[in-house]
Amino acid sequence: MRLWTLQHENVLRIVQEQGVFRADGRRCDRDFRDAYAWLRQEVKKRVSGAAGRPLIWAWKQPKPDLRRSGHLISGTPGVRLELEIPDERVLLSDFDGWHFRLNSSYLPVSSADMESWHEQDRLKLRALQRENPRITTMELKRRIDEDVMEEIEASWQRMFDLPLMKSAFCTPEMTFEDYEQHIQAVFEYFTVDEIRKVTHFTAR
Repeated sequence: MRLWTLQHENVLRIVQEQGVFRADGRRCDRDFRDAYAWLRQEVKKRVSGAAGRPLIWAWKQPKPDLRRSGHLISGTPGVRLELEIPDERVLLSDFDGWHFRLNSSYLPVSSADMESWHEQDRLKLRALQRENPRITTMELKRRIDEDVMEEIEASWQRMFDLPLMKSAFCTPEMTFEDYEQHIQAVFEYFTVDEIRKVTHFTAR
């Protein structure tokens, strides 16, 4: 599978010296640690031989445009590494879908799905209140949160269904005009022999 990963230029030095590069996870944003840990477990479940290690991010599509900003901290010397990684070592997911996991929110397949989900929540709330009119606000919230989180967590699995995500996000009510699906890839390591091309750049 042809992929592109954007890294600090030190990563190129490490893989050239050691023959392999593995992430250490130390630079993971504190706010996203839970989401990243969840994705590591998904890789471990879905990718044969995966150990649940920190992940390396790459793009399957589109190829990263180095004229754009936001790839690395501005001024950072970086490299865009074109890699050829065996399919069986890679887990692909929809980039827009991943943001719902980052935000711990429900991942819908349409605006109607989202509206239906909210309506179900309202119905469950009213049903709980009818069953036990004396239920405390704290207990009500706890029971609702447990039930809702099961549904939310189940919806995150949709991000791995690329055709489903493409059909969901290309609709006018779900996204913007001229939508292009962004497919991200994660894997636990790559070797120097898997590098096909190196492009140096300074992050904007």
